[in-house]
Amino acid sequence: MPPREEGKVFSATYSNVPVYECFVDVNSVMRRRSDDWINATHILKVADFDKPTRTRILEREVQKGVHEKIQGGFGRFQGTWIPLSDGRALAEKHGVFDKLVAILDYVPGDRSPPPAPKHTVSAPSKPRANRQPVANRRVQGKPARAPTASQGDRYGALNPVAEEYDPRFAHEDTPDNATLASDLYADDYADASQYTNPRKRKRFEDMLSPQDEQHQLWAEELLDYFMLLESPSDPHAQPPMPPPGINLDRPIDDKGHTALHWAAAMGDLNVVKTLIERGASIDCLSKGGETPLMRAVNFTNSYDKQSMERLAGWLIRTVAYTEWFGSTVFHIIAASTSSKSKYACARYYIDTILNRMSEVFSPLEIERILNIQDRSGDTAITIAARNGARKCVRSLIGRNAAVDIPNNEGETADELIVQLNHRRRDGRHRQLSSSPFQLDPSIAGGGASHPQLHTLAGPHPSGPSSQRQRPS
Repeated sequence: MPPREEGKVFSATYSNVPVYECFVDVNSVMRRRSDDWINATHILKVADFDKPTRTRILEREVQKGVHEKIQGGFGRFQGTWIPLSDGRALAEKHGVFDKLVAILDYVPGDRSPPPAPKHTVSAPSKPRANRQPVANRRVQGKPARAPTASQGDRYGALNPVAEEYDPRFAHEDTPDNATLASDLYADDYADASQYTNPRKRKRFEDMLSPQDEQHQLWAEELLDYFMLLESPSDPHAQPPMPPPGINLDRPIDDKGHTALHWAAAMGDLNVVKTLIERGASIDCLSKGGETPLMRAVNFTNSYDKQSMERLAGWLIRTVAYTEWFGSTVFHIIAASTSSKSKYACARYYIDTILNRMSEVFSPLEIERILNIQDRSGDTAITIAARNGARKCVRSLIGRNAAVDIPNNEGETADELIVQLNHRRRDGRHRQLSSSPFQLDPSIAGGGASHPQLHTLAGPHPSGPSSQRQRPS
């Protein structure tokens, strides 16, 4: 294929949609011709963010505004699309505006740009041992449920509660836990399974020491076990035991996740316990700075299995850790409530972890952890309030999380709560006295002051819902 001309705008059509396209390094950046919307995912690739980082930025920054998420069709066309003005701002913020100026400033004329060079994809030299696509494996192990919201590239599907679930908010563009832990894990699995190609495997084995090879083979068997947990062909599959002397803190995929990250995310208590007993570190970090506990709350497996109480008990001493964006485990849980169908799982995780924290930390230390701010200046309660997750907000306030800490935009949880109550009052003709945000005085215990909440009423939840519900 002839070299692509960087800085030049081309015309192309993908998935029957005409676009303008330019190339920066190895990346393609597309702008739709019909409405001038640009692909934010492409912009972040040019900024050289890896997939976990891109996903977090899309969730924290881009998808709070006007956007359209495209999945399916031509691979490069997929991603999060935003108005051109927002794309310019995103490129400026992440220092790639100059690289993208050609397509950002392009003004359509009477003549169409030249056609883009053809995209070519190299075929693999051999099929991967006839492996079934990972994304299809677990869907055969369980009948597909009705569509339930899932995080897509970040969070798993969370079960609804009757009061707060609205099927209109159930996204159909991402699978639930019956399919996989998430699309992200499918990517991780593909990366970790590179040795299934016999030629590649031979090449890598030549470079590996016997101990490294032993670790690689065990890691591949463990990933197979996780992927096939619910396969009808082997419903009683047992996890492979780690070989003696193996380094259990060594990553088993290219995102830096260890076996403990995977076991925690899958909610597999037996594997988690075995790994910890054999010396796995509970504070091992992925490339994105995530602990196994953070990885666990990204998915709903521990909610489906009601296993978070035991899991959090083993991992609770890492609860104050922050990942690359400055987020704690509570930030991650709060961010998952951007979809209403995730409220129940988020509340269960928050209440369970808070209860475990009370066994280890003092009330003042719990407050300090809950009031940690991420790089945007948000605390966990600010995110939960922004998303309207009322019961999660109540749980956090019950542990004296501050509502008056401003983020980088000067926004506080207190203001968001007031706005939410105004919307509820105007939309449902209810009085403020029916708000769920008022604390039970016996729980507040004379802690932090919450001036905007004193006139509100409503019981405080004592813990997660006693009746487990499945997605409908």
